Amino acid sequence: MQARFLASAPVLRELLEPVPGSTVAEVAAIPDPAGRVEALFRAAFGRAPDAEETAAALASTVAGPGPVTAV
Repeated sequence: MQARFLASAPVLRELLEPVPGSTVAEVAAIPDPAGRVEALFRAAFGRAPDAEETAAALASTVAGPGPVTAV
């Protein structure tokens, strides 16, 4: 229930809106899903993901064109 509330909360959607120059905007502009995973890992952890982390991230997301959206 809480996850559904947060996923549809306007405040969260506003925070995740790609603002020019933001990390979200930069990641959203990367066409390659593996490149998005690497960029997000570098932003969050200061390092590139290893092969296992990349595979897990790609398997748990929908890799397709378009904007990055909250799940």
